[in-house]
Amino acid sequence: MYKIYWTEDFVATFSKIDNSEKLWIRAQEIQLQQSVTGKPLGIKWFREKKAGDKRLYFLFSEMNKVILFVAYGSKGEQKTMIREIREDMEDYLRILNNLKGDE
Repeated sequence: MYKIYWTEDFVATFSKIDNSEKLWIRAQEIQLQQSVTGKPLGIKWFREKKAGDKRLYFLFSEMNKVILFVAYGSKGEQKTMIREIREDMEDYLRILNNLKGDE
């Protein structure tokens, strides 16, 4: 079972979205805790899940059994968000590798 964490940026984004989107993200959390799914984005441990024109971006560690939600936005923001996540990948990996899953 995977433990899910959110970045501060993700928390800020979550606080601004409507309730239907929040419910969808919470449902994804429950599903991802059991099994990592989603479209790989060039790197096995960097993925997206989509609902309509929205995208949830996350990183995961099989070794630590953790998932880090890093961004959420529209299809129109996709290229920019993926580029920004890749630019900050070292920082995200440092965070990811220091997180602990359920033991």
